Amino acid sequence: LEAAHARGLRVQAWIPQFHDQVAARANPAWQMRTLKNGAIVPYTGARQTEYFVNPLDPAVQAYQLEIVREVVTRYAVDGVMLDWIRFDDYPMDLGDVTRAQYQARHGVDPATIDFTRAGPERDRWNAFRTDGIAAQVAAVRAAVGPAMPLGVYILPPEFVEVGQDAAKFRTSADVLAPMCYHRDWGYPLPWLWDSCLRDTVARAG
Repeated sequence: LEAAHARGLRVQAWIPQFHDQVAARANPAWQMRTLKNGAIVPYTGARQTEYFVNPLDPAVQAYQLEIVREVVTRYAVDGVMLDWIRFDDYPMDLGDVTRAQYQARHGVDPATIDFTRAGPERDRWNAFRTDGIAAQVAAVRAAVGPAMPLGVYILPPEFVEVGQDAAKFRTSADVLAPMCYHRDWGYPLPWLWDSCLRDTVARAG
C-alpha cells in the first residue's frame, strides 16, 4: 500500500463475502444447504468443489462483516469491492436458520417450495433472499462509513436465481461491476451491451 500510494496508485480491497472455505470448515453448521434428490445437503458446488456459507445466518453475516472491518481499520485502502455476495441457485439456503426465518415471516417451510417452477411462491422466496443480500451490503456501508468507496461485483440481472438485485444496492454501493462473461456462457458479444450492461443500468438507475 505504501509503495502504491507513493506512486499515485489507489488500491481497493477485494473482499469475498460468503464464498469462504475457512469459515465453512471451521463452522460446518454455517455451510450453505441446498436440495439434492429431495434431501437437504451441504452445497459443495455445481461444476467444481466450492464452499459457501449461509448469507442469511446472522452469525455468518457478523463474521463476514468483521473481515471487512479488519481490512479497512488496519490498512489504508482506498475502497472496498465486495464479491461472491450471493447464492448459486434458487434452493439455497435451506439450512435450519433460514428455514426458521422464512417460516416466521411467511408461514411456509421453504423446503416445500417447487423451485423448478416460476410463480408467486418462488418470487416471494427470491425477494426474501435478495433483501438479505441487500441488507448485508447496507451493513458493510455502515461499517466502512460514507467516505469509503464501496463497490459490488454482480452477475447479470437475468441471473435472478443468485439473489442479487442491483436496484436494492443503489443506496449503499458507489460502484457496481457487472460480470458480463459472454464467452463463458456462450453469448454473442453484443449481449454484453444489449443485455448485461443495459439491464444492469435499468435496475440500478
